[in-house]
Amino acid sequence: MDETFFQHLGANEDTRPAELKAKDFKFEETVSAPAPVVWTEKPPSEWKKYPIRNQDGSGTCVAQTMAKIVGALLAQKDTTAPFHVLSATSIYKRRSNASEGMIGVEAFDIAKNYGLAPEALLQSQNLNEVQVSQQLIVEYYKALEQAARIGGFVQFNVRDFDSVASTIQHTGKPVMVWFTFTYPEWTDVPTIISPTPNLRHSVTAVDVTLYQGKQAIIIEDSWGKFGLFDGQRVITREFYETRNLFAAYSINLKAEAGVTPKPQSIPLIAMFGDKNSNVKDMQDFLKWDGTFPKNIESTGFFGAITARAVKAFMVKYGVVPSDPQGRLWDTKEFNQASNL
Repeated sequence: MDETFFQHLGANEDTRPAELKAKDFKFEETVSAPAPVVWTEKPPSEWKKYPIRNQDGSGTCVAQTMAKIVGALLAQKDTTAPFHVLSATSIYKRRSNASEGMIGVEAFDIAKNYGLAPEALLQSQNLNEVQVSQQLIVEYYKALEQAARIGGFVQFNVRDFDSVASTIQHTGKPVMVWFTFTYPEWTDVPTIISPTPNLRHSVTAVDVTLYQGKQAIIIEDSWGKFGLFDGQRVITREFYETRNLFAAYSINLKAEAGVTPKPQSIPLIAMFGDKNSNVKDMQDFLKWDGTFPKNIESTGFFGAITARAVKAFMVKYGVVPSDPQGRLWDTKEFNQASNL
């Protein structure tokens, strides 16, 4: 790989304002603790592997990662169908910035709201930045994109190796992960050499293994077939916990009323950012009501997922928040709305 290639990595710094970042859904709000990983040593021939992608001279690494993730999710739903090679151009052309590269959250949002067209119709691989920008998303492609959408996504805390490894092993889903490094460090098994990494890159985490006795995540690059592991790299815990910048995966947060028993107690006050049993009671109630996702834990952490559920509850019952700075209801308002 020529060093000049690293001019086109494309994992951009997230410059959104803090109030928007606060609305991101976080993994820590979905489970109390990640399921333990069963660490075993597997040879490279047994590592999970997806079709190789090649971003060539473009800054589409984030979009290429997203295209691989959605293709893998479709393959997981239908194991008898051929793997769907999807177009990163569907993601990249819709990014909000005009410069090269994009942020990770926006890639997931676009995949959720629009979907992806087949690569065979809308080329995104083996193109430089100018060539990608010249591709056109026609109306016919937009109809096809609807079949390749995600339902939602959550972010991991930066450098949370255990949660990412657990998710890969226990759900079978790939995870978008970003790293910062220098050119000499980004080898088959990346190692830390420089204290001042200057490059940023998005890749797809697909498997976990012990490698030479070390806990590791297997990632796939978007640079074609290369290296000892044919387009894959071994990211050890040490490298991950030092150089990870971003991680997220797709999860469809489904809400349905009546799937859990109606709780007996209702919290008096809940604040965004709280983490306690009162919040858990509130989540249990909202889950019973059908406004909190049924397929995640009631963790007791009041984050953006709970805030969305509270908003849905208020819309459903006409509750007006009495304090726009954080308190979303008092006992009287909540009891009136829920007919307690």
